[in-house]
Amino acid sequence: KTFIEANTNDAYTFKVSTNNNIRFYINNEKLIDSFETGKFSSYQTLPINLSISKPYSLFIVLYINENVNFNLEWKNTSTILTFQNISNLNLFY
Repeated sequence: KTFIEANTNDAYTFKVSTNNNIRFYINNEKLIDSFETGKFSSYQTLPINLSISKPYSLFIVLYINENVNFNLEWKNTSTILTFQNISNLNLFY
């Protein structure tokens, strides 16, 4: 399993860019499901509240075809105002 921890108590928006269909979950809540649309693109979640230093489960399902491209970014309302790649310091395996 993979977990993510926020740096601040804030509302976070996640952005996933991929050339494959994807399902994206935080704490078992499905936030993105491109399997239903069948499109490959960039997807944003609605903002979700995360608390500092609390681990949240992160689960990603990719429908993999050849040459997978994948990028996961986030932003919040106070300290990360534009989408940035999520640091390894915020991810735990």
